[in-house]
Amino acid sequence: MFFKSKWFQLGLAIALGVVVLMLPRPEGTKFKITGEEAREFVLLIDQHFTPVSDDKTGAKEYIIEAKKPGSPEATAAFLEDKISEL
Repeated sequence: MFFKSKWFQLGLAIALGVVVLMLPRPEGTKFKITGEEAREFVLLIDQHFTPVSDDKTGAKEYIIEAKKPGSPEATAAFLEDKISEL
């Protein structure tokens, strides 16, 4: 049978690999904000995100998490737009 052929198995493996690479990947819900020590950005986006990391004074990075994952406001593009506004 041709199912036992190494060439068939290799072709099937490559085809499955291509299918997996083409699948859309969901965007994450946690984002790391770096280089903003005053934390003014959190006040700007507090409707859609909540800070997760502890508030250390002088920390150069912190983590925020989306309140409603999957919404248009819970994306990296939204955060980039808000950063450009700031």
